[in-house]
Amino acid sequence: MTDRRVVQQKIRPLQAVEFVPHLAKCEPVYKAEEDAYHIWYSKTPSGKKRSKFMGGEDDDESGKKEKKKGKKKK
Repeated sequence: MTDRRVVQQKIRPLQAVEFVPHLAKCEPVYKAEEDAYHIWYSKTPSGKKRSKFMGGEDDDESGKKEKKKGKKKK
């Protein structure tokens, strides 16, 4: 947003029509790219910390626990 538009916002609030031309120029994010990003991020230290904070487990840990449970049942 331009400085002029920020000042005008007090008088004339933003409208959805103002976003359409700019959003139309953006390249889309495809599902496969988004999934690849989430897989990569979950393996980083920040992603592991976030997963632990949110109460979930990362894919590697849950897979290890399932294997251990399976061995005990036999």
